[in-house]
Amino acid sequence: MKNIIFLILVLACFMAFGQQEIPPPSNCLVSPDSIVIVQDDHTKLTVIGKGTMINYRTETIDGYTVLKNEKGIYEYAKLINGNIEPSGIKAYNPSERSAIEIAYLSKIQP
Repeated sequence: MKNIIFLILVLACFMAFGQQEIPPPSNCLVSPDSIVIVQDDHTKLTVIGKGTMINYRTETIDGYTVLKNEKGIYEYAKLINGNIEPSGIKAYNPSERSAIEIAYLSKIQP
């Protein structure tokens, strides 16, 4: 009998506390501070978060949007049919970019 009463009390507690609503995520701004990340290939990239905690993106310090590819490497983003996707061109800090990257970036807007 004690086991049944205990079980009923436990179920009542689960039902009472399980009905609470989870608050929605905060829509506050992301931190404006830049951070240095170490990519999976051990290169370093300085990035800044933009947007809010719900709708955010990651950018280089000079404003180019970057995304991680399937290997965990940040690449410059490109717009395809209204969606942003990795471009296949690895992102570097401005002072470390090659002539090929500079030429690619000159064709897109930050």
